[in-house]
Amino acid sequence: MVNTDSNVTIETLQNRNKHYRLTGSIKKEIMRLENQQWAVLFNWVKAHSDIKGNEMADRLAKEVATEDIGVLV
Repeated sequence: MVNTDSNVTIETLQNRNKHYRLTGSIKKEIMRLENQQWAVLFNWVKAHSDIKGNEMADRLAKEVATEDIGVLV
């Protein structure tokens, strides 16, 4: 199970019409693991608020997760 506070990443992984560099890599790894009979589950957890640097980390994570690279082949 993968726990994450990145709701945008979970939503992007579920959307077959969006193709971003980071989530594309994650999707490929999920497929590889599932081909080996692994069950890959994602769980959203509430973000940690009032932690120094957390807002910047969240902003940077969102930028990477939504970096458009066009259509993946």
